[in-house]
Formats: sequence, structure tokens, C-alpha cells
Amino acid sequence: MEKKQAIADWLVVVDLHTKYQVSQQIGKAWIQEQKLLLLLDGLDEVDINQRTDCVTALNEFCREYGQTEIVVCSRIHDYEALSTRLTFQAVIYLQPLSLEQIQEYLKNAGSELVAVIKALESDLKLQELAKSPLILSIISLADQGISIEELPSRSNAELRENLFNAYIERMLKRQSVNIFYSHEKIKKWLSRLAKQMLGEL
Repeated sequence: MEKKQAIADWLVVVDLHTKYQVSQQIGKAWIQEQKLLLLLDGLDEVDINQRTDCVTALNEFCREYGQTEIVVCSRIHDYEALSTRLTFQAVIYLQPLSLEQIQEYLKNAGSELVAVIKALESDLKLQELAKSPLILSIISLADQGISIEELPSRSNAELRENLFNAYIERMLKRQSVNIFYSHEKIKKWLSRLAKQMLGEL
């Protein structure tokens, strides 16, 4: 979003028209009639010098189009650092899952995850990763094919690697992108991307 640009203008020109090919006339009508449900992720990813302007623009939009439902996501420490806050009706703070919640979720997911539950008992790194709902979902979706009998012969690092490899294989089977790219190429790109991301941490 450009500095000082109104949210309504940004929605019509950038988001609706450019991204979703909605005509500007229809986009303006939807905004005026307050027919949109806005899910705006990544406030913390907005340039730090423009973040306050972005919050101000969102507040102005809410005052003008008060019946439009809107959700804005941000990492908590970045949001708390702002001098201006969103004037929304409610704030929800998502906290990491507890070990008890993780175990309960996996137990309810079915008997095929018994080996993963067992691995969680001794793998502190896996416990930490599973506190994220996304990673827990990855763990539960992965058809890891590990029996409890195999656990003693596998290191915690091997178990983690097996889970993520199994998840990637399952996702590759589901995605139409496989028509254009080989699994080997996709895995190579994912590996390169992961290394780049680790280098930025």
C-alpha cells in the first residue's frame, strides 16, 4: 500500500482489480455496499516507516465503512511497538499450544499417529515445533509410516526429517503443479528456499 493511500482506493485498484480481476466499478460497489469480509495478513510485514500510516488508514476505513467486517493479523511484538493502535472491536492473541493440547489433538487424530505421540515424549525440539498449529497439522497429515518398534533405532533428528519428507511427498501428490515440474525439481527448490530462509534468521 502506498503511503497515505486510502484503504478503499487500494482495495479497488490493487487488491480486487489487479489480483482478482474484479472490475473497478464492481469493486467500488462492493465497498460502498459493505459486502466485503477483509482478511488482511501481515501488518508486521509492512515497511516499518509506513506501518503507522497503514493503521491510521485502516481506522479511517472502519469509521467510513463500519459494517464491513475486517480481520488484521500481525506478530504481537511488532503490533505492540506501534504508537497508533487499530480501533477494532476485539483483539485475539494466539498463543503456542501446550504439550497437553498437542497430545490430546494427536490422540484424537487416530491410531496411525501413536509413533509420533511416542516421539514427542522425548524429542524437545519436536515438542517446540508442534506448538505451532501449522506444524502440528503437518505432523498429523504426514503418513510417516513409522511403527513404535522402529523408534529406538531412530534418532530424534531422523524422526523429524521423516515427518517433513512424508508431508512433502503427500502434498506433491495432491498438487496439480506436478504436471509441469518433477518432484525432484520441486524438492531442490524447497531445499534452496529453506537454506535461504535459515540464512536470514
